[in-house]
This record gives sequence, structure tokens and C-alpha cells, in this order.
Amino acid sequence: LKIMADAMGLNAAQNPALMEALVDGASESQLNAQFSTELNASDKAQAETLRQLVRSNRLLGEDHEMQGLMRALDGRYLQPAPGGDLHVVQDVSFQMTPGETLAIMGPSGSGKSTLLAMLGGLEIHSEGTVRLDGIDPYAGGSAERAAYRNREVGFVFQEHQLLPGCTALDNVVLPALATGRVTAAQERRGRDLLGRVGLAERAGHLPGELSGGERQRVAVARAMLLEPRLLLADEPTGQLDSQTADGVTDLLVEMAREAGGMLVVVTHADSIAARIGPVRQLVDGVLA
Repeated sequence: LKIMADAMGLNAAQNPALMEALVDGASESQLNAQFSTELNASDKAQAETLRQLVRSNRLLGEDHEMQGLMRALDGRYLQPAPGGDLHVVQDVSFQMTPGETLAIMGPSGSGKSTLLAMLGGLEIHSEGTVRLDGIDPYAGGSAERAAYRNREVGFVFQEHQLLPGCTALDNVVLPALATGRVTAAQERRGRDLLGRVGLAERAGHLPGELSGGERQRVAVARAMLLEPRLLLADEPTGQLDSQTADGVTDLLVEMAREAGGMLVVVTHADSIAARIGPVRQLVDGVLA
């Protein structure tokens, strides 16, 4: 980015903090707030030029060194309402690389679940871009988004969402059915994952025969079946006691890192967020 800025003769390239903020995907409003007293009008115009270069992916996200990068830029989600549109998520920008983990905290109604849905291809954002390894899941139709979710994203919800009439193993291999059938290799991986989460002996049990912590561990194994590059967890320990919650959290972090994926966890609990790693706050739809 600095080489490009120097080549264009932009003085803004001489500000290291500004360059770092641009590479991190800062939005225009974030730049204005952070550098309001440091930059004159000309510098701000130059900074906006560089920001647009980053956003258009001319500099980031396409070469092999950035493989697996997940970037959300200027994400906004407006919900129509009788009294006017609700700004559920606004001006959210961040990026992650393989192996990174992130905890997002915030009060109820701050937009945390909506943000996860935007990242996972479940909720179409009103503005901005979401890219995983240079792929925009919203560029195609609903079928393309469904394929993206199945192939690239693993979900763990507050409620385990296991099918009550299916065994633990059947639930783990369920994502493979989206492609037609479960292969022998996928069934072996399902059994391996159950062993990895400490449930090898419970593969044939129904969800009703498992404890809350065991059901959530089955959900973690299911999310990892197709080796997703992005693992999203929405209050995954909200229904668990503290000891079980710590174990499930550590399992999420460990398995995501071992697979070289990225993990984003929404939580209300400080203790859970601390176990995940970097923590960011989402308040009134703004990520700080």
C-alpha cells in the first residue's frame, strides 16, 4: 500500500498510523474520527483514495500470501420499520487471517447475531462487502450462498440444533447430505471428530440421551465436518454451566486453530471472551 501511495505522490503515506488503519480496513468515518486533528483536507482526500484502493481489492485479498483472508468492509444492515429504518449494523469493518480468533461482545439487541449472519451468508447486508479468500458470497443467488455456507462456513448456535431422531454420528455428518450423500470418508471423519470431542462412545446415542454439554460438543463436531475456513458461534455456551462452558470454548478455539480456520464467537460472558482471544465490542451496531 505504501509503495502505491508513494508512486502516486500522496503525502498521507508518511503517516504510519494512518497506513496501518487503512490496511486494517478502517472505514471513512473511522478514519475521520481517529485522525480528525492530524490530517488537513488534502490529506483526508488522499486517505480516502487509498481506502478505496484497499476496498476494491486492488491491493489486498487476491495474491497467494493473503489466501484465506476474511474481510468485512463498511458493513451495514438496515431493517425496515414503520417508524423508519433501524440501523442494526452500521459501519463495521475488520479482517481476519487463518488461525485467528475473535470474540464479539455487546448488549442484547446490539446487532451481534445479525453481524454473524452477514458473515455467514445468511443475511444480505444493505451496504458494504464481505469476502472470504476473495469470494463474495452475495455475488450470486440463494443457491450459490447456500453452497458457500455449506462449503466454507461452520455454525454453532446457542441451542445445539441437533435432529432429535438422529444419532450423534448422524447429526455430525448431516452437512454432507447437502451435496447428495455421505461418503465413507466423511463418515470416518465424523467418527474421528466425535472422538476428538470426547464422544467416541456416544456415537450411536440420540440427543435426548446426551447431556447439554455433550450435545453442544456434537454441534461443534458437526460444524467442523467439512473443514470450514470460517467458524461462527453465536452464544455457544449460553445454556451451559461455567465448567462445561469453558471446556466447549477451549474446544472451539483449539479445533479452529488446528484446522487453520478463523473463529468468530458472539458472547455476553467476559470469562468466555477472555478464553477466545482478541475482544471487540459491538454497541448500537458499531464495532469498536
